Amino acid sequence: MSGATSIAIRADAGRALGTGHFARAAALVEALRRDPGVEVTLLTARDSEPFLGAFFGDDLPVVLVDDAAPDQALELLLHEAGHVSALCLDHYDDVGGWEVAARTAGMPLMVIDDLDQARQADRVVRLHEAGPGEGRWLRGPAFAPLSPTIRALAPVDRETAGTPVRVNVCFGGTDPTGETAKAVAALRDMDGVAVDLVIGPGTRLEDRDLEAARRADHVRLHHAPDKARLAGLLARADLALGAGGVMLWERACLGLPSLVVEVADNQHAQVMLAERAGAIRFLGTHEEVEADAMHRAIGALVGDAAARRDMARQAAAMVDGKGAERLAATLVALARGQD
Repeated sequence: MSGATSIAIRADAGRALGTGHFARAAALVEALRRDPGVEVTLLTARDSEPFLGAFFGDDLPVVLVDDAAPDQALELLLHEAGHVSALCLDHYDDVGGWEVAARTAGMPLMVIDDLDQARQADRVVRLHEAGPGEGRWLRGPAFAPLSPTIRALAPVDRETAGTPVRVNVCFGGTDPTGETAKAVAALRDMDGVAVDLVIGPGTRLEDRDLEAARRADHVRLHHAPDKARLAGLLARADLALGAGGVMLWERACLGLPSLVVEVADNQHAQVMLAERAGAIRFLGTHEEVEADAMHRAIGALVGDAAARRDMARQAAAMVDGKGAERLAATLVALARGQD
């Protein structure tokens, strides 16, 4: 497209890393592409290639890099894309190096900064910090880039008095710490619940755990559901058990009360923010939480409809689902020199 505004997003996915960065990037890509004057390119590691199809269409230009330094990766990006008007970095390795490389290239940079590493970027997004955005700082879950399928379903008006209580279990696309297996043990003999057990495309579950879930009449297995199907499962749930990454904000947007296990260090600050707001109950880190703790926590909320209603209200108040549009508008303004 002649004269188009060209924006690049740097993000990765993998079994150990998970798929949250790709989920955020996909939401941002969709928001950016609603402007016919914008072209988007994804810059990602070669190891992320197997996960591309689950999040992006075949028509999205993708530049694959290996272990290139930021300046080399940008050089390759510019060679492939021709010109880049602005860059969004959702990537933890050598953030300072990316800031220097982008500044040297004269490329406006926005960093989604879960680990408080950014120092020189033009815009810094910190979803885990409360407070209004000022100047270069975009703070709070109002900026969380969420899938349009989530936003289309929110808010959900839940009836929490019925039985059985429907519990959604999902630990993301890969579940590298094995929380799904703990959840199977926690829920397989629990009465008064109907369980939707989501197994992500990169999740490895032992045969014995799969068989235990299949034998439980109250458990339904969902293998790698697409975004629309997963959003629908979340929308019909009364309670969720999951991790503290991107899906924390998806569940909040839907007003879904959640029990949360922290499975990575970068999740801690936003999990604490959500807990202080009364939107979730924090069970602990993946090293601390075992199946019996999950069982007790689920049982407590299954039997307390009032607590679930209060958590649902607090969760929905945190996230309106418009974060991708806000970030897209910021990036476009940076790219066009309007901000």
